[in-house]
Amino acid sequence: MTLILSACGGGSSSDSNSPSNDDPQASSVFDPATNDSCESDVQNQWVYNNMQDYYLFYDQVPTVNPQSFASPEELLRAVRFEERDPFSFLTDSSSSNLQFEEGREYGLGYRWGLDDNDNPRLTRVVDDSPFGRAGLERGDIVVSINAIPWNEYSAELFQNTVFGSSDAPVTSTWEIIKRDSGETIQVSITGAEYAINTVLHKQYFTNPAYSGSIGYLAFSRFLQTSGAELQSVFQEFNDNNITDLVLDLRYNSGGRVVVAEYLASLVAGSSRANQPLYEYRFNDKYTQYNYSLELLNNVGDLDLSRVIILTRSGTASASEIVIAGLQPYLEVVTMGTRTSGKPYIQYGRSRCGKQLNAVEAEGFNAAGVSVFGGIPATCYATDDRTSDFGIHPVTGRLEGMLESALDYVVFGDCDTNFPQAKQASNSAGSFTDSLESDEKQGLIEIGGALY
Repeated sequence: MTLILSACGGGSSSDSNSPSNDDPQASSVFDPATNDSCESDVQNQWVYNNMQDYYLFYDQVPTVNPQSFASPEELLRAVRFEERDPFSFLTDSSSSNLQFEEGREYGLGYRWGLDDNDNPRLTRVVDDSPFGRAGLERGDIVVSINAIPWNEYSAELFQNTVFGSSDAPVTSTWEIIKRDSGETIQVSITGAEYAINTVLHKQYFTNPAYSGSIGYLAFSRFLQTSGAELQSVFQEFNDNNITDLVLDLRYNSGGRVVVAEYLASLVAGSSRANQPLYEYRFNDKYTQYNYSLELLNNVGDLDLSRVIILTRSGTASASEIVIAGLQPYLEVVTMGTRTSGKPYIQYGRSRCGKQLNAVEAEGFNAAGVSVFGGIPATCYATDDRTSDFGIHPVTGRLEGMLESALDYVVFGDCDTNFPQAKQASNSAGSFTDSLESDEKQGLIEIGGALY
């Protein structure tokens, strides 16, 4: 069995800092040696056995007949403890490993969301992806695909006629309105495997009214390959004598725990090295596997006393490790809306091409605080999807959420008038209910998983 540790909203990832291989799975998973069938009823039993054992809320799993469910996915939805766990899920084993360990994925390379006028705009584009290579950008508006209006696509139609698979890529024709010019163009896009850049943008700013220099980093996923990207960015920040940092995690729903530990350490600096960052606690059967993360030494030092972090309802898990983990040690100003509130880690157990990601341990920061229910924002800010990240190189216009953060640093401006729906806690236990409407639509497989 491959051990895979994740703290993420949309996948799992290998983690070299995890407990040893004699972990809770050894005595609990369905033994393929007794039945090597991949039929649904056998897969269902395998899922059910796991959920009754090492699952964090195993004592809340109802007694059911596993063979009465049409699929492992249907079974999992029926038995997970929804009050605290809308996060356990099944996924394809190969795609998860490709993404989190190798920093690659198959797809089109974009994410999308609705703007204030309900236009479907691209919110992120991966540089090396089919969309990136076609010159499409954050803020571009999607009109139609293959002459079918965007809002008429179902998940199944999209999968079959647009997304395809690595074994059978599909070519489709997209009608796009460009962000800056307003020009309508048509581009031909074919699904492909590509490398993922997790640093979306980096920049630094000065202002005549402020004596310091402000670094800005937009970071999208915690992957094995992210370490080198982060090291390069923070070295550049050090070289430019950054005194303040705006860390943009608005779209980051998590990934590898050790990368979160590394990013938190880069922000915290060497003066806080070896301090506890996070403690993970398993269920009462496996307390011997409880373990801790700590702030690392000799990874760089910006000597910051404060960090501004941009958040939204999709900011989750490994991102929340960074936010909550730093709170006991320096001033953490969260700007945007409440985070998703996912305090758990998952080990991916694989069988017959399926990977079960059941929540197994809950994380707590050095003050003993869990992020369940979400981390509230200090100041309200909206996601400006009509602009690219950072500052426009021609017009000089700042993206709106970043502008709010810079105004806070320089002038102390903080909007505390939160729209109730956007700042509400998801403590009732539904992750999707806490998402904004455009993100709910994005949960279906349109362009890949929601991040």
